[in-house]
Amino acid sequence: GASLLSSIPRGGSKTRQKPKITRSIKPSQHTPVLSTPNPFVPVALIATMTLSDLTASFRYALDSTTIDFDEKAFFSKVHPRMKPILQSMRDAVENARGKDVLPSRRSGQAGDVDALKFSAAMRLFAEWRVVRQVPEGYKGFAVGMNLGQKDIVQNVAKIEKAVHEWIDYRRAILSLQGEWDEGLCPADTPSTVAIDSDCELRSPTLRDLLEYEAEMNVHQRLPRLKDKTAAMGLLWVRRQLHYQTSLFANVVKVPSVFTTVADAITSAYSEVYDKYHGWAVQKIFKYSFQAAPKVEEIYKFMNPHRMKEVLLRGAQMTPRAEQAAFLSPQVRQHHKSAETEDLNPLQQFGEHIVNEWDKFTSTIGGIFNENKKNKEFTRQSASPGLVGQDLDEFVKKEMTQDAHNHIGVYLQTVQGLLSDLATLFKELNMDDPTKV
Repeated sequence: GASLLSSIPRGGSKTRQKPKITRSIKPSQHTPVLSTPNPFVPVALIATMTLSDLTASFRYALDSTTIDFDEKAFFSKVHPRMKPILQSMRDAVENARGKDVLPSRRSGQAGDVDALKFSAAMRLFAEWRVVRQVPEGYKGFAVGMNLGQKDIVQNVAKIEKAVHEWIDYRRAILSLQGEWDEGLCPADTPSTVAIDSDCELRSPTLRDLLEYEAEMNVHQRLPRLKDKTAAMGLLWVRRQLHYQTSLFANVVKVPSVFTTVADAITSAYSEVYDKYHGWAVQKIFKYSFQAAPKVEEIYKFMNPHRMKEVLLRGAQMTPRAEQAAFLSPQVRQHHKSAETEDLNPLQQFGEHIVNEWDKFTSTIGGIFNENKKNKEFTRQSASPGLVGQDLDEFVKKEMTQDAHNHIGVYLQTVQGLLSDLATLFKELNMDDPTKV
């Protein structure tokens, strides 16, 4: 309850209680950084990321708040293309929290993740899904993914706003207590020494934000949450991450556990959203499923670097049969049918699809052009190598294996993070059951 939470200092120390400020605090002006319309990393750069690269952003968010974190050593272990992205992520987070605010520091409790770094990783996640999981030609699926991206950005904005409110509160607490006095926080204490963090103005963890809202009785009808709060933002961001993670975990179990990819998708949706989506939202999700490409097509699109290697290797192999085109007739027909799958019973949604698709293609047109270059390269270099169905099967096998390898790396990090967040929500009774 609030009485218990109010006895726990926000900075992590358990040796000294702090008074609670009950009067209103005038908020300072903060400009959003992580939830702006354009991401803090150019979309073209995000498009170069693999799923393992994306995982590195979550790993960075988790590891960089530990006391003994070595950024140079961490950067040496990631692919060179990720270094400027992680540097942009670090700079964006520093800009978001403010120059006089230190990074958060983990203490080992559930949800002890820097709120801004987690939000930055989720923003990369949202953008990456749009540019690396939506092959050209799947309008309905693209719209569904775009809606998911916008939802994440809106909820990251709630978290980012709550971070600044929390920092304002902590600054007022420090001012009230006079924690900067020489006797409490010696000025000559080296920054590398873990002194009492009640003396420091640090950026909050996700746990800090949710405990603060519980302490302030922001959510008066728990587990139902008030909108435009950190808890509500994190709730839906977490559910999107949970859904994508369950989807990845399920598709690698086809056909051993799930007979078809459709079964794997349905199971992931049921696990995460069934209890929380009303009829209208379920229809939109179902439509997005129906408009989705085959999973093998997504696998081909997820890692452009490996795709080029596979095409080059295929061009150097001995063909079993001579065919002129890169795509088999079946695959070409699948692409053609995808263009007409937008005739949906939800007529008012159809017009929205056209508008959103135009925005989508204008944003990542360069990525589609790169994909066309890959196909053109194949047509030009396929002879005397693999062509037609032989090449299709070879690419499918290689890219499926590549995707499964990257998914394995992703699951090792993100499943643990999700379990940690689930524990936090359960502990604070914030798993809102309300349907949307």
